[in-house]
Amino acid sequence: MPTPRQLILLAPVFTLLLGACASSRPHLAQHAPVTPPPAPYGALPSEAQMRWHGMEMYAFIHFTTNTFTDKEWGYGDESPEVFNPTDFDADQIVGTLADAGFTGVILTCKHHDGFCLWPTETTDHDIAASPYKDGEGDIVREIAEACERHGLRFAPYVSPWDRNNAHYGTPAYVTDVFRPQIRELLTNYGDVFEVWFDGANGGDGYYGGARETRSIDRTTYYGWDTTWQMVDQLAPDAVIFSDVGPGCRWIGNEHGHAADPSWATYTPRGPDGSGRFGPGLCDYTESPTGTRNGGSGSRASATSPSAPAGSGTKTRTTGSARPPISWTSTCTPSGAARASCSMSRPTDAANSTRTTSRA
Repeated sequence: MPTPRQLILLAPVFTLLLGACASSRPHLAQHAPVTPPPAPYGALPSEAQMRWHGMEMYAFIHFTTNTFTDKEWGYGDESPEVFNPTDFDADQIVGTLADAGFTGVILTCKHHDGFCLWPTETTDHDIAASPYKDGEGDIVREIAEACERHGLRFAPYVSPWDRNNAHYGTPAYVTDVFRPQIRELLTNYGDVFEVWFDGANGGDGYYGGARETRSIDRTTYYGWDTTWQMVDQLAPDAVIFSDVGPGCRWIGNEHGHAADPSWATYTPRGPDGSGRFGPGLCDYTESPTGTRNGGSGSRASATSPSAPAGSGTKTRTTGSARPPISWTSTCTPSGAARASCSMSRPTDAANSTRTTSRA
């Protein structure tokens, strides 16, 4: 057995031998073949789309004047005074969603009736004209700030159609009302992960008292390329939802069913197969499946409603087309200002049922 002195003397020898082994074959490292990565195939997802897809499941909250009028779609002639929740608690709603495993919330900031849940400079048909908090309320801010406190991401839904506004159908509506509303929502309420544009556009409405039917060209009226470019500039981390993308698209139903296959790429077409298409005007038979080798990366968004019209706050489960955790939610009316809601998860999961009363 070597003595400690012998070990000390041997250490430099081992070091020299190891050094020799490490430096005796440098040519192998220098001449090792390098295989380049394969070239990307087809349309590639953006960073925003990848983050969106990773969220998997988020909630959709519809809470506005038609909560109190018991209508799915308001006509636009509703008085702002009908909006008067007496016990609204954003932390209760968002906290329940956070506990349930949701990763974000989309709020219907303006539905087709044109009523805005934030104090906007674009119309008097808004929360500032309601009794809620004596006209000083802002539901958008309350939900957005609750999301920040509970670690959820926030996003606005804003309807292109406005059945209240007298200028709907004219260029002035797009430039002086619709786009400024989008700008307000994307500059005053923090970062957003999505901007949701509905496909319902044009039809009968109040329109400032005209009470008539107005039709628009869904492919050109909103100047979607310009509108989407504005969204990209103001909210570069957000994906844009509509029937035709460009960030994510409608799955084709509101039952939470994704098609098989459901391609992440999508080439929208008009109902007649032409290149004239837009939100509310496309070949909906292709929405569920997408387009194999399609021209753009537009991931499918599956939605599942969880409460009937007029039953209080309506929460919708929304997520990417891969099957999310299966939750169901029901709401039972219990007065104009409150509704009792519960969400249930499969029995083999933890925290299987949660119940809350919400304004």
